[in-house]
Amino acid sequence: ATTAEVGRAVAADEWKDIMVLADGELRKIMSVPIVKSTDMDEEFVAETKDAVSMVVDKFSTTENWEAASKMLKEVMDKKFGASWQVAIGQGFGFDINYAKSNMAYIFYGSVGVLLYKI
Repeated sequence: ATTAEVGRAVAADEWKDIMVLADGELRKIMSVPIVKSTDMDEEFVAETKDAVSMVVDKFSTTENWEAASKMLKEVMDKKFGASWQVAIGQGFGFDINYAKSNMAYIFYGSVGVLLYKI
C-alpha cells in the first residue's frame, strides 16, 4: 500500500469514528423529552416528562402507541387525579379545550405526546 492509500484508510476510519460519535450524541439528545408547549408548573412538568420517558421507552420497540397512551393515562390519573387525555404518535395536530395549567405537548425522539386534563 502506498502512503496515499494508507492516508485515505486512516481518514476513512477517523470519519467512521466521528459518525459514530455524532450518532451517539444525536441519540443522547433525542432521548430527552422536549417540551414544545405547556402551561404546567415546572415541578409538574418534570414529573410528566419522567412518565413520558418511561412509557415511550417501554413501547418504542413495538410502536404500540395505543397501549402506550392507555398506560400513560393511567399513570397521570394516579399521580395527578382523573380525567387525563393522552395522544401519542407521529404526524398529528390538535385543537383542544383543557383545564388551565393541565396541558403539555412533548416530543420524545420523533414521537409526539399530548397530555391534557378536561
